[in-house]
Amino acid sequence: MSILLFISLLFRNDDPLHNTAVSWLPENRVKGFILAKENKLDFTDSVECLINCHQLSKQGVVDGIADGDVEFSHDLTNVDKAPKTYYISFEAGTKSYYVLVDMMNERSVIKDLSLVEGNKNCSCNQ
Repeated sequence: MSILLFISLLFRNDDPLHNTAVSWLPENRVKGFILAKENKLDFTDSVECLINCHQLSKQGVVDGIADGDVEFSHDLTNVDKAPKTYYISFEAGTKSYYVLVDMMNERSVIKDLSLVEGNKNCSCNQ
């Protein structure tokens, strides 16, 4: 009987197994909190400058966070003290970027943006 239930859930159009099976994973919880509508997502002035320098858009960075990878074991990730800082890598076009996001109770702040490898000379004050 349970096999029949599993098979019926597997072939439903609304994909209930995928929606509930992965939403509780730590990576998805972090990205969900950062991007939640009830939370405010801020960009520092230096990050806004870096977005322009790398010819990205704010929406492109938000989409990158949504599709990106939270790297919990990265040296720049720090969850031991407030605010928690997460290193999130993502791809935009042919390049790989990362953002550092400080996560607080009611808002998140993107405090750094850069290429994962290499460096683009931007005259942004960090």
